[in-house]
Amino acid sequence: MLMVGACAARPSTPAHAPTPASAIVPAPVPAAQSKVRLNHVLGHFDAETATAIANNAFVNQVFAHTQVQTVHSDGRSWTGFYLHGRETYVEFFGPRPAHRTGEGGIGLGVDTMGDLDELARKIRSPNAPFEVKTRTTVRDGRDVPWFKEADIRPERDGTWLESWIMEYVPEYMALNPDAARYAPSDITRARYLAAKYQPERLVENVRGVHFVMPAMDRDEFAQAFTAYGWTVVRSGEDAIASNAGVELRVTADAARHGLVELRFGLTRPANRQEIVIGHSMLVVGPDAIAVWRFDPAPVPAR
Repeated sequence: MLMVGACAARPSTPAHAPTPASAIVPAPVPAAQSKVRLNHVLGHFDAETATAIANNAFVNQVFAHTQVQTVHSDGRSWTGFYLHGRETYVEFFGPRPAHRTGEGGIGLGVDTMGDLDELARKIRSPNAPFEVKTRTTVRDGRDVPWFKEADIRPERDGTWLESWIMEYVPEYMALNPDAARYAPSDITRARYLAAKYQPERLVENVRGVHFVMPAMDRDEFAQAFTAYGWTVVRSGEDAIASNAGVELRVTADAARHGLVELRFGLTRPANRQEIVIGHSMLVVGPDAIAVWRFDPAPVPAR
């Protein structure tokens, strides 16, 4: 469970700052962009960092709309700290019994009804069992359909980085208080976040993500995102997937695992600030960009 008590931040920068995204040769822009877009990113952090993020005044009052939220889905529940943009969001988790510090996830999404089933028909094979399932959540004390979900990743023990594709269902959207403002077929990520996104704050959307992970997780990431229609480039230890102005990078690292960088597009240029938050540093501005760097978790010795 996420810890939200007060916790002092370290007066130092992360020890392992990742290579700036500008040092990576950008992937070529595909002629036709994939319909599969970034929905959200999640990371599991040490207690000090998770607590400092949840209690940081700048993050909560200036940077973005945030909230601590407990979610119930298919008999499970989890509590995280959520940071919302216009079409994308981030989940921050502290230590949890069933998860290791350094684990991560990339949730993708489609914005049109039927797109997930269409993708499944294109890529399903005996070697890629891309099965679409419907997830539920609890609203007003009862289970209701929430979104359809599928992934191409093989199920195996020890996975550090997961990815999946979501398609929100109209039945869930119709339960929202603002449902009358939208067409029943509007299942877009922007509609899902409309009640939480606050354009007067700085964050507009997540534009870049960087994980360091085991080589197997990096290779599975590259395989899956190629199947999803993203442009994937391999460079040294990196696999870089790009689509619709978003770049996701996974670097193979045997000694450290975790989310090491988030890059945000902002609603407006901002004065440069460097804010230490637990074992992380948030750098805002001077342009309409913010970069948040995190210390990855060292892999425990066996």
